[in-house]
Parts: sequence; structure tokens; C-alpha cells
Amino acid sequence: MLRSMAQTRRRPRAGFTLIELLVVIAIIAVLIGLLLPAVQKVREAAGRMSCSNNLKQFGLAFHTYHDTNGVFPWSRARGAIDAPSWAVLILPYIEQGPLWTQFTDPVINGVSYPMRTNGSNPSVTTHALIRTQFRDAGAMKSPVKVFNCPTRRDSMVSQTITVGSSSVEGLCSDYAFNFGSGTSTAEGNNGAVRWNVDAGNGVSINDIADGTSNTFLMGEKHVRPADLGNPEAGDGPIYVSGDGAHWPWTGRKAGTTIPLAISLEDAPIGQFGSWHSGVVQFVFCDGRVKSIPNSTAGSILRLLAARDDGQPTPSID
Repeated sequence: MLRSMAQTRRRPRAGFTLIELLVVIAIIAVLIGLLLPAVQKVREAAGRMSCSNNLKQFGLAFHTYHDTNGVFPWSRARGAIDAPSWAVLILPYIEQGPLWTQFTDPVINGVSYPMRTNGSNPSVTTHALIRTQFRDAGAMKSPVKVFNCPTRRDSMVSQTITVGSSSVEGLCSDYAFNFGSGTSTAEGNNGAVRWNVDAGNGVSINDIADGTSNTFLMGEKHVRPADLGNPEAGDGPIYVSGDGAHWPWTGRKAGTTIPLAISLEDAPIGQFGSWHSGVVQFVFCDGRVKSIPNSTAGSILRLLAARDDGQPTPSID
């Protein structure tokens, strides 16, 4: 009897009590709460680095393009939604040669179509991009990773938009050329590319009188979360130029009247902005990538956006 009672006392426990389980769960919850912000910071840092690498790749591509053509790509051939933009011109320089041929091959799926010459320096012959048959060929929907910031989204196609009798669709980009420092005709064309004055004529490095290290080439576009893919909010198809009302598809401006977006919910006014905390990333005309605080004064942005204002550029380091 005594032996039986001793064996009963030495019998191993069958499991945890309810209180012990609750304590373990509470500890796990606390650890998750402590680790989650760190994981989010690491993820954001990785997204920001990838975005910076995209801009660096564009900077190298634009300089290679300049070496070949003597000018940077023009932002748009003309103010019309059936005209190609910089995003088409740059394709062979970002390892997208096969996609480039879909814009330039006169035969689509065995059917020949008339071609159109666009721009003046350089001039490029492409299809009319609004053609339904051309959209059906798939070029407008082919994903190109470098066009998008991973913090913001994967590659996506915009909604189809109709302007007059024309309709277009295509890839959305999170990056835009620097048109200039303001809303006037002069300030809207004093950037690394021209907006609506001699738009199809590329800007040469020699035209950047303020210095390539002091002038924005391209930066992140401001797009509110609710406006992703919405052409009417400036997130339109980048392969086409857009008309006067839709100029923010391909470019942005920065200056005293067009500051950087502070919040993701700032109303769109054709400004630069990012989904990274506190900064907007730019590639300068010398190919250097730099993060600019989104609180940077408009007076400083104006000097960085203009290529030939002749004024000294303050340090932003």
C-alpha cells in the first residue's frame, strides 16, 4: 500500500494549468509587440533602399541615353495622350529591349499598322499608342519592376481614361521627371526636361547651367493611397504624354508654390512625395541619389528644380 502511494506521488504531471498557459500567451504577446516595430523598420529600410536603387538605375540609364543621343530623354513628345513619353524612350537602357520593340515594330500579331514620328531631338518612330490593337498586344500591361517603389505597390496598370475621342491605359510609375520650379510657363520648363515649350526637344547636360549636382533629374511622385491607378489624380499611364490637364502623369514640379507632400493625404497639386517616412528620394542630374526632407522649404526646392537660375544652391545635408 505504501509503495503504491509513493508511485502515485512520483507520477509525472499531465500538462500545464490554465494559469500557466495564460502566462505563456501573455509573454508571447509582449514579445510580438516588441518585435513588430523592429520588423516594420527593417521592411521599410529595405523598401527605401530598393527605391533608391531604382532611382540610381534610372540615373545611369539617362546618362547612357545622353551618351548615345547627346541629350536626356524628353519627357513627352507633345501634349497629347497619343504621344510617347520618356518611359518608352528609356526602355532599351533599363534592359527592356523586347518591350521597346513592341512600341516600335510596325507589325503587331501579323498585322501591319502605320507609324508616327514623335519629337525632334531625338525623333522616335512608334505606333499611335491609343490604338486598341496596340493595347491588346500587351506592351501597356507588361510589368517593369524599376518603375515602382516596393514600399508603395507592385507594378500596376492604370484605369482606362477617355479624353475626347481617345482612350488610353498603361503602367503607372512612382517616379517622375523634374519639369521645373513653378506653375508659370517659364518656371514650368526650367527643369531637367521641358514641359510644354519645345517639349520634344531633349535637354543637354550643357543646358544645366547650375550644375548637374545641384539640379533634380527625377524624384518620387506624390500619390495618395486612394488615388493609386487614378489618372485624374496624376497617377496615369506613364507610356503616354498626357494632355495639358494630365501633365503629372510623366513629370512633377517643385518650388515655393509646389512644396513636397508632407502627408500621404496631401491634395495632389503636381508635387513630388513619397511613402517613406519624412523624406522624398531624388536622383540628381549627375546620377547621385539623395533623400530630401519633405519639410524642405519651397525656396530651396525652387533652386534645386531650376537648371539655370544662376543662384547658389544651399546645402541640404
